[in-house]
Amino acid sequence: MKNKVVLITGSSNGIGRETAFEFASENAKVVLTYCNDRPGGQNTEKKCKELGAAETLLIKLDLRDNKSIANAVDRVVKTFGNIDILINNAGVAVWKPLQKQNLADIEDQIRTNLEGLIKMTWTCLPHVKGMIINIASGAGQTGFADIAPY
Repeated sequence: MKNKVVLITGSSNGIGRETAFEFASENAKVVLTYCNDRPGGQNTEKKCKELGAAETLLIKLDLRDNKSIANAVDRVVKTFGNIDILINNAGVAVWKPLQKQNLADIEDQIRTNLEGLIKMTWTCLPHVKGMIINIASGAGQTGFADIAPY
């Protein structure tokens, strides 16, 4: 993985963060993204550098915003020339029964988890030289009453 450009959405915490650590330890060029948790993104970036990432790039990315997606991908391509691996990991869940969620809660989850993944993939596709990995939740196989739209 040495010097491969790996773009990971939602890498300021959770699975995305741990994934970034693995690629960093393999000397990849790790592109980290966050939506709201900049300190989490900065902490992930710091640890990736410590683990041996060839390079890091931290970008704010809101998958609900077409301009944010386009700007993030443009920045990666301008910095590195291409993307070897895209990892669609970002996701949001509102932990409330459906009847207690409002329309904004539902829209936020659908726009991030489904629409965002599709738009990110479409935008990156001309630049991806290796593979695209989509991370999914176990909730896709075993539903949970409190996260129905997720």
